[in-house]
Amino acid sequence: MVSGAGVVALHAALTGQTVSPARALEHEETAAWFSRFCGRACRNYCLSVFPVDCLVLTGGIAARNPWLVRSSEFGESFNDGKEYRELLARIPIRLNTDPHIGIRGAAVHAAQEMHRSR
Repeated sequence: MVSGAGVVALHAALTGQTVSPARALEHEETAAWFSRFCGRACRNYCLSVFPVDCLVLTGGIAARNPWLVRSSEFGESFNDGKEYRELLARIPIRLNTDPHIGIRGAAVHAAQEMHRSR
């Protein structure tokens, strides 16, 4: 749901129109619902794996549209964990907009593995 295809499907469900992700996010209601879904997905992820330092969002829709993650809809949905609200409030959320972070992480991991195998 929290991908380009997801925002297109959400927009189609709300409006009956199939458009590009960028165009879909121009629609205020679509953007608000997408932010809510993203916040809920992040909340569920954090409650499942509990990040030690912070939650880092990378790539895709969030990286190209940081306002979605900074919106009140995202924050309200993320923090709507009822009895887990205090726990969730302690998790900082960071947004990494570097499009090459995945390949850089893979390179670091490969270098570490090479060093270990020596």
